[in-house]
Amino acid sequence: MNSLSASRPKKHTIDIFGVDITARNEAENALREINKKLEMTLSVARIIPWRWNLKSDMITCESEQILAHMNFTKEKGSTPQAHIIKASEYFQKMHPEDVERMQQIHKNLASGKLQHAKEEFRIITEVEGRKFTDWLETNAVVDQYDEQGNPISLVGSLLLITERKRQEKALVTAREKLWNRTAKVCIPG
Repeated sequence: MNSLSASRPKKHTIDIFGVDITARNEAENALREINKKLEMTLSVARIIPWRWNLKSDMITCESEQILAHMNFTKEKGSTPQAHIIKASEYFQKMHPEDVERMQQIHKNLASGKLQHAKEEFRIITEVEGRKFTDWLETNAVVDQYDEQGNPISLVGSLLLITERKRQEKALVTAREKLWNRTAKVCIPG
């Protein structure tokens, strides 16, 4: 046997390579489980994570269930897990008393004047001719910057606080009634 024939592949030979991916599969399964628990927790807490692409002016909300009754238009690229909406529609659905303030906050975040914002505002939704108002609390931070240091995306969360606002209003009303009753009772001094 010469040295050339020894290095040539033999006829009818198959090379098989194997890689153990057990650890990777276990890690992927664990990650899926963690994501499922996080999604359930956010849903129960009524928190909507979002990302705002400042270049396209599109907002990706990660929890469709909560937004469903608000009738936002699903834009191209939306999935069952991520609802993409136009920023213009977001502002159009805001209560008129909140729009200017929220637009200014957005402008300050987009220009880099603000790094973080926490605000409350209202969204008005019309369903079958009836208008509903939901209170939301948003937290926003600048997420990414371009090469010149200008913000290009924001991330944050929306928290549905309508019930909390109802309870606050009920407490204020009860306190006022109590105050009015006690103010009528004069104790001579």
